[in-house]
Amino acid sequence: MSEPATKFEQVHAILRWFSETECIESLYWNTVPGAILFWVQCNDMFWWGTADAEDVGRADIKDLQEAYQDLQKVDDNFTCYAPELWVARKRGMRPQTPWWDRERFPQEIKDLFLAAGPPRDRKEEG
Repeated sequence: MSEPATKFEQVHAILRWFSETECIESLYWNTVPGAILFWVQCNDMFWWGTADAEDVGRADIKDLQEAYQDLQKVDDNFTCYAPELWVARKRGMRPQTPWWDRERFPQEIKDLFLAAGPPRDRKEEG
């Protein structure tokens, strides 16, 4: 679990990255006494019929930015998937096949998600 954001600079850094990259729809948050918790929602990305999320903290911004830039190198139209690519890389896990194997994804985008982890057995994907 990422450290809760307790200082204005931490909260601002996370919100600024998601806002500036126009990935804000992937970010969720909740308040707890004295802090704000942030996470990226990734429901149905790794398994069908699941509620799933990955905690995000200020230390993750560098890796989020790397995912964004990698997508940007391929096609600017797919940078909105940076949080999802970051989750896959952080977990070292490919998304389930129906999630990444979409007609609208160019092969180069698919390859970025496939590089996130080893092949998966379709039966374990759900």
